[in-house]
Amino acid sequence: MSQGTNVVQASELDTDDPRLPDCQAKEHAEHARMAFSHPRKQLANKSKSQAGKKTSEELAILINENASHIKVQKEMPGNSWKLPDEKSQTHGESKLSPVL
Repeated sequence: MSQGTNVVQASELDTDDPRLPDCQAKEHAEHARMAFSHPRKQLANKSKSQAGKKTSEELAILINENASHIKVQKEMPGNSWKLPDEKSQTHGESKLSPVL
């Protein structure tokens, strides 16, 4: 038969128990390890999430390319896009709408 380790927490011990100082020291060391490793984990996760993001300059270039592409599409004969009237513009919607 194998015996499992019986882990006792410091909060379960009486103040006059001789195991209390060792148990408190172990719990403190474990807490300190977790506290010091947390910022490193956050930094690693932040680096991973930043890896796929584009800079504002790259986004500006993409926006300009898209705008010029839309302009060319509007100028082509037989296109199906028109600009809406100023009265019909609403916030949050595209300013270009297809003609059906």
